[in-house]
Amino acid sequence: SIDARELAAALPQMGIPGHHVQAAMTKYGQGKQLDRAEFAHLTRDLIAAQQTEAALAAMTAEACRTAFDRFDTDRSGSIDARELAAALPQMGIPGHHVQAAMTKYGQGKQLDRAEFAHLTRDLIAAQQTEAALAAMTAEACRTAFDRFDTDRSGSIDAREL
Repeated sequence: SIDARELAAALPQMGIPGHHVQAAMTKYGQGKQLDRAEFAHLTRDLIAAQQTEAALAAMTAEACRTAFDRFDTDRSGSIDARELAAALPQMGIPGHHVQAAMTKYGQGKQLDRAEFAHLTRDLIAAQQTEAALAAMTAEACRTAFDRFDTDRSGSIDAREL
């Protein structure tokens, strides 16, 4: 298991500021320690968040404008349900989600540029999270834990960090 002191030393190595220790311990370890499964959950979430952040950083305003213009086939300045139905599969989302997307992002009628940007960012975040979770196998979690657990005790202490 990993306690808060050990996690404080490990988080910066994982790209997370150490001041997030208490939140991580509360969310993943009920405030006391993280066992291997909880550490794996934390690791998966961190990887997903880092990949999402990188993908969103790559989604520039220009890239979003270009995508919007590509899908706004009638050049009306908004994306209607028909246009979104054609766009979603190209974005990796089944077309039958059109109405839900229109309701959530465009009040059920159409999407303006800002609403489309919001939809696009949420889709990227969801896709990156899904990809990270799929890539983070049990073996990968064990490997990450074992990398810190150098004495193979089943726990990580401060000298192993």
